Amino acid sequence: MQGIDESKLMNTLKAAEYLSISANTLYLMVARKKIEYIKLNKLVRFSKQALDRHIAKHTVREIEN
Repeated sequence: MQGIDESKLMNTLKAAEYLSISANTLYLMVARKKIEYIKLNKLVRFSKQALDRHIAKHTVREIEN
């Protein structure tokens, strides 16, 4: 794949572990297109950068007084 080092991509189990969620939850997120993923033939892979963006996007920030 051009521009992406496939050795740095995570499979579903590793990505779910990284996000501290179950693999089933991650499969549902993929099916509903709620998270960025890379499709390599029939394989689903995730980049650490995409997972980090997902975490940042869903992080609730503290309100400063």
